[in-house]
Amino acid sequence: MQRRKTYVYKVLCDSNEVILKQVKARNVIRGEKHHWWPKSLSKSWLDRNGMVSRIDSKGVVIRSNPKEFGHISDGHNMFFNKESAWNTTIENYFDYPDNAMPQLVNAVENFVEAADPNIGCVENPIQIDILRECLLSLIVRSPMYRSSITNMLENFRGSLDKPETKRLVAANIRQKYHSLVKSSKNAGRLVILCSNDAEFVFGDGFYTTLSSNHESLSHFKAVIPFTPQIAIVWSCPSAYNPNPPIAKMAVTERLVTMVNEATQVYSKDYLFFSNDQPVLIEGFTCNQHMQYVDHEGDVCQFVRELVPEFNLGR
Repeated sequence: MQRRKTYVYKVLCDSNEVILKQVKARNVIRGEKHHWWPKSLSKSWLDRNGMVSRIDSKGVVIRSNPKEFGHISDGHNMFFNKESAWNTTIENYFDYPDNAMPQLVNAVENFVEAADPNIGCVENPIQIDILRECLLSLIVRSPMYRSSITNMLENFRGSLDKPETKRLVAANIRQKYHSLVKSSKNAGRLVILCSNDAEFVFGDGFYTTLSSNHESLSHFKAVIPFTPQIAIVWSCPSAYNPNPPIAKMAVTERLVTMVNEATQVYSKDYLFFSNDQPVLIEGFTCNQHMQYVDHEGDVCQFVRELVPEFNLGR
C-alpha cells in the first residue's frame, strides 16, 4: 500500500507554540472503532468520580470511561471486498482536529475566564479557524449527519444493507468534508456560552442547520456542546458584522435548558452528561433524529440575537 507523507501540525494557544501529534495516513483496519465523540474531547466530561454517563432514549444510564462511548465500528471505512485495492478510510481526516482538541479546550476555558463574563471580546489567544474545523468535524461525524446522508441515499436507492450504507456514508463525508472546511475559513462569528449554574449535555445530534446536501456554510447556524460548562454558538448569516469574530456570554440555567432541549430534539439514541442527569423530553424519547420545522426553535431566535443579520434590502 502506498503511504502518504507524515505531517506535523501546530496550534497556537495562549501565545505558546504547541506541537501536535504527528498525523499519519492510516491503513484500513476492519472493525476499527471510529469515534464521533472524540476521546480528546469526551475526557473533558468526567464527573466527580472520573467517569462519563450515557443515557439512552429509554432512560437507561451507563457510566464508563469516556473512550468507551461515542463510536461506530468501521464508521469511516469504505470496504468493497476483502482484498480490493479500493478499500480505504477517511479516519485520518479527523486526526488533525482530534489532536488539536485538548489545546483548544484549554484555550476556550482560558478565554472564558480572562475577562468580564458578560458578552464581549478579550484579546484572543485562540486560533479560531482551527476551532471552526474542530466544530465542523463534530457535525459531519455525528450520527445525526450520518442519518441525513442515509435518508438522502435511500430516497434515491431504496433500502440499503448496513455495509453498503457505511461505505456510501463515508464516501459522502469524504466528498464534502474538505470543501466544508475550506468554506469555514473566517466564516461567521462564534459566541462561547459559559454556565456556572447548570451543565450542558452532548448527544448523537445537536442543533445545526447543516444538511448532507450542503457544501458550504452559507446561512449556517449551530449550537455545539463543548464541555459541561461550555457550548459554542456558530452563525454564518448572509450579511453580518464580522467583529468580534469570537465573543462570550454567561448564560442562565434557563438558557442552558433551552440548548439542552435542542440537543435532545436533534439526538436519537444517546445523550452524555457529567454530573447532572438530564430530564428527558418527548423530542428525545421518540428515538428519532428530529428537528424543528425549518430549524425555527427558540434556540434559533437566540442565535439571531447573538449574531444579528443585516437586511440588505433596506
